[in-house]
Amino acid sequence: MTTHRIEVPGSYVCDYQIRSSENPSRLVLLLHGYTLAGPWMLSKCGPALPPELEKNSVILAPNAPFPIPEKTKDGYKVGFSWYFYDPAIDDYFIDMKVACRFLIEMIRKLGFENLPVTIIGFSQGGYLAPFVAQEVPKVDHIIGIACQFLNEELELNAQIRMDQIHGANDDTVDPLRARKSHDALTKSGIKGEFYLLPGVGHRFSHEVQTRLTSLLS
Repeated sequence: MTTHRIEVPGSYVCDYQIRSSENPSRLVLLLHGYTLAGPWMLSKCGPALPPELEKNSVILAPNAPFPIPEKTKDGYKVGFSWYFYDPAIDDYFIDMKVACRFLIEMIRKLGFENLPVTIIGFSQGGYLAPFVAQEVPKVDHIIGIACQFLNEELELNAQIRMDQIHGANDDTVDPLRARKSHDALTKSGIKGEFYLLPGVGHRFSHEVQTRLTSLLS
């Protein structure tokens, strides 16, 4: 029997954490990794944000739209996912369009649609970040951490700066493939740097935080 698919309009409920100055001049959007959540991302990025940036910005750390319950000895721990990709068949079960629309509507509903945007994405959130930038015209800076920018799938404005921070010992996302994709983007006219951190794996380490601070300063 054939399985069919239909797109049905609806609403999502989203929990998020936010820090905001009184009159922000920039939105900093934090996108967490697979099975993680907004509070985790804020706890990692918060200490790395330069005081001047935080003073003049709204820092927004939402949970992704799809909950991922994980059973533990104490009950259930809930993380979140932006999309679902199956590497075995090299295809998406749920692609990135849902998360992009989700974030666009969230930004609009919170009243931040007119602010210039910096996106910081870790792992799955870093993969997603450029696709959000394709839909949100005011994004001017993307920082991807422990991810790969999928250059062959992207059509980005050359005015967007794209920086990457990657651990040399990352055994989840191949740093060589990530660098190759970033090189392809810079050759196409995108500005940005790729920073490879020795001894760092697939994690948001102190070394990552230090490099992040320098990129945001």
